[in-house]
Amino acid sequence: TLDGRDFSLGIRIRPDNGGWYYFESLLPKLPPSSFPLSLQSLWFQNQATRLGEPITKEISLVADDFTVVDAITQKSQIVEDFESLNRTVFLITMSGSRYYGIFSSVTDRAAHSGIWGQSIFMNNPPPMQIYPLRMRRTWTQDPLPALASGAFLDTTKLGVGDVVRASINGVETDFQIAGALRYFPTMYNQSQNGYLVTSRDLLLPLLNDTQETPINPNEVFIDTGGSLSLESLSAIMPVPSQGWSAENVRKTFAANPLALGLRSVAFFGFILTALLSLLGFSTHFYLSIRQRETLYGVMRALGISVRQLYAWIVLEQAILILSGLILGTALGLLLNQITLPRLPVSLGDGQSIPPFVARTNWPAIGQLYLGLLFAFLIVIAIVTAFLWRTHLERILRMGEES
Repeated sequence: TLDGRDFSLGIRIRPDNGGWYYFESLLPKLPPSSFPLSLQSLWFQNQATRLGEPITKEISLVADDFTVVDAITQKSQIVEDFESLNRTVFLITMSGSRYYGIFSSVTDRAAHSGIWGQSIFMNNPPPMQIYPLRMRRTWTQDPLPALASGAFLDTTKLGVGDVVRASINGVETDFQIAGALRYFPTMYNQSQNGYLVTSRDLLLPLLNDTQETPINPNEVFIDTGGSLSLESLSAIMPVPSQGWSAENVRKTFAANPLALGLRSVAFFGFILTALLSLLGFSTHFYLSIRQRETLYGVMRALGISVRQLYAWIVLEQAILILSGLILGTALGLLLNQITLPRLPVSLGDGQSIPPFVARTNWPAIGQLYLGLLFAFLIVIAIVTAFLWRTHLERILRMGEES
């Protein structure tokens, strides 16, 4: 089975000069994503007959030198020579299994090359019996590293570096806690007493080597960089029962009526607030200047020029604007942290996990500040030009005449 599709390989037997036989088969043309390949299992069926009827038969084989031949260069390479006694062996089916009667062991009595080979003995009590023979690796007996959730550490009273034994599909496995984590994808059930996260590549071979029913991943997270779609992935991976695209999920969030309402309220609220602020500022600016005409006349009498007077007025209003922006930013950040986490938008009825976190988009805030500063400068310029046309210096002449 390759990429979710079954292929008929058509195995043929070829003898060599030393009394050995090669079981040969051609692999179909595969996409680059299928590599590297691995041998999962061999299947043997007793087809011995007597007078046309199946009979029981004992079969004894020795396996050695698994070889791969490149289809283009015709260069051969031995991918497994069975010379390492502690690396790769055949799975010995456990007693009590429905496949009981198949045994494998290392032998030095027969080898195609080197010293060692793998002896395989199959006792076929029922006629036409089929045996699966899977390869396994001798894995380290050290505890598997794992990350533990906070709830798990609180329940077990364990810490980083401690070893804990867990039962997974009936297989007792030791784990060493290498660190703690708060959240992990799909682990959203808060009613559990926590969980452990370990390496798939270490755990699955350990489970598959100790039981007959294969265990495979049922959830896969793929980073495509945004260049591939779910439809294009179906050609290079088994057909999934369900699939989600992060971009599609984000679009679903953006199209949520509550999200649209919040964005609309926030946008129109900002537009209305900005217009009222500009109107209020310009009105306050003009009226405050008119109320202090006498003060400006005294300043002119003290020798301040007209340009200096208007520069002082503009500087005063600029300081007022900058102070308001700084204070408003601080209050806005505080308001975001208080109100926005209580207004999350989620898919379905479940709570948002991880919790909704309000983030500050500083580039957008910078663009907003530039726009507001530009608007305020225009207001200041308009009001200042209007005051210039009223000739504040005439106040001084009126005082001289009186």
